[in-house]
Order: sequence, then structure tokens, then C-alpha cells
Amino acid sequence: MDVLLETTFDDERDARERLEGAFRRSLGPVGVTVPRGRRVGAAFTGTRIGYARVLTVASSGLGFGRGTRMTHRHPLGAVTVALQRQGVASIAQDGRDTVLRGGQAALIDMRRPFAVRQCDDFTMNLVRLPHDVVARLGGALEDATGRVIAPGSGVGGIFVDFVARLADVCVHVSAGIGERLAGHTAELLATVLEEEYRTDGARTDAAIPRVHLVDQVLGYIDTHLGDPGLSPEAIAAQQRITVGHLHRLFDGGQGASLGRVIQQRRVDACVRELDRRAAMRPRLTDVARRWGFADTAHFTKAFAAVHGTPFRSRRARPLATG
Repeated sequence: MDVLLETTFDDERDARERLEGAFRRSLGPVGVTVPRGRRVGAAFTGTRIGYARVLTVASSGLGFGRGTRMTHRHPLGAVTVALQRQGVASIAQDGRDTVLRGGQAALIDMRRPFAVRQCDDFTMNLVRLPHDVVARLGGALEDATGRVIAPGSGVGGIFVDFVARLADVCVHVSAGIGERLAGHTAELLATVLEEEYRTDGARTDAAIPRVHLVDQVLGYIDTHLGDPGLSPEAIAAQQRITVGHLHRLFDGGQGASLGRVIQQRRVDACVRELDRRAAMRPRLTDVARRWGFADTAHFTKAFAAVHGTPFRSRRARPLATG
């Protein structure tokens, strides 16, 4: 882990400039406030793991944040997890102001104004992640900023423990492991956002039994197999869940991904129709397109992927393929 700054300041202006420089190198452009009329000691250590940046700050009475002017002049597409290890702090964003005590965390959307104020001596871990990565995984930050993520039970507790451990060991991991840990951090954060902080009407696992939700999704898929626009986004919107939640419904560790489920059900629908209409010698291209495939080649490739054998080896009545 790189030592970005470790010193004691007598001059307030010098302290502010050097602290802002340390933040800029690790977290991004922020403004810093320092206590007046007293010496300030500070230690900044930071490192990069994959696409994540991990920073540990130890000092007394500091404040830092981004105002409206700074967010416009220096756009920053990032999400930061702030974990208070020692001391008491307040974090304000999106009209919410929360107090963080030791072991508690909060989320900061670096794209918008925020303020962090430390009351006295403190140690804080800050983990910065790309905003677009978290958003792609299904995370929605609007309802989570300015709220406490507490240790203990639930997904939030798991996430807080993970971030604390990550900050402690990140300096000792290889580049390859670091990339995987960054990915796990983003995935866990997206899960916290989905499970604990959605207030826009989207359902979570607790709102409807998983097996019932899977049945509903499969029913929707079966009635829209012929739609070339059938996609995870369309299915999630119809079910009022996030895309990340939808994918996790079919991620049971047995290779039954959502894409494979759709592919297999389309193949099965084609085969049933071909068998049912065998005496009429239907054109394979017409049947394939009716069930969402672009053409015959698309269908035969999917058939081989599902059944492990070429379609031509299937024992069936000869079919027209033109």
C-alpha cells in the first residue's frame, strides 16, 4: 500500500492543500476543511485493486466533500463506500444527513454534491468503484446515499465485514486476485442496493417467494418466445425487478443461466411444432423464425448447444429447409 501522506501540519493553508492533493491522487478532486487553531496530523495510505481504489485516512476533525461547482468542473463517475473504523462522522448527500459510528458504512455518489465531517480523531476506509460497473450490475444509488449500512445481520452486514477485511488485506493480494476482489465488492454492493434500499416499487426476494417469481418469469418467457426483442431488460421491466435480481434467479450454480433457459425453451418449442406438423413438411426457416430465431443456422446452432448433437442427426421425418 502506498503512503500518500504522513505528517503533522502547523499551517492551515498548507494542511488543506496537501490533504486535497492526497485525496485527489486516490479518491478524486474534493475540497477539504481542517480544524482551526490547532496542529493537524494525518496519515493517508492507498492502493489500487483491479478497477477499485482503496484509501485509509487517519486524522482528527477533517471534513471533505464536493460542492455543486466542483461536480460540474470535475465530473467523477464513481461510487465510494465510506467505512468508519474509529470515531464519529456525519455524511450528507441527497437531502439526507446520517451519523456514522465505528463499524458503520455509507455510500457516496461522487457525481453529486456531498459532505463528510469528522468530529474528532478518526480512521476511515474509502473504497472507490466505477459508477457504471455498479449500475450495470443492477445497483440504484438514489435511495441509498446518506443512509447507514450497519454491521450485523443481513446483506448489509456481510458487505460491511467484507469491506473492512478488504481494506486490511488488499495490500497483500496479487493483481489477479485484486481484480476478482474488486468485482466481488461491486457485486456485493449491487446486492445491498437491490435488497435493502429500493423504494420505487420494485420487488425483492422478501416480497415474493423465489419459486413463485421464477414461475412468473418462465410464464412470461413462454408467451414471448417468438419475440426477437425478448431480453433480460424487457423481462425485468415486466416483472418490476432489477436485471441483476433477474439473473440471480437463474444462477443456481448448475449452468442454468437466463440466456440458456430462453434458448432451450425456444429450441423445444421448435421441435414440438416440427414433430406436430411433420406430415405437412413445414419449412424449417419459417418455424425457427416463428419462435424467435433469426434463421435456420441460428436454430441448428442453438439445437446443438442444447442437445449436444447436430440437428441433422435427429431421427425425424425429412423436413423442408428452404
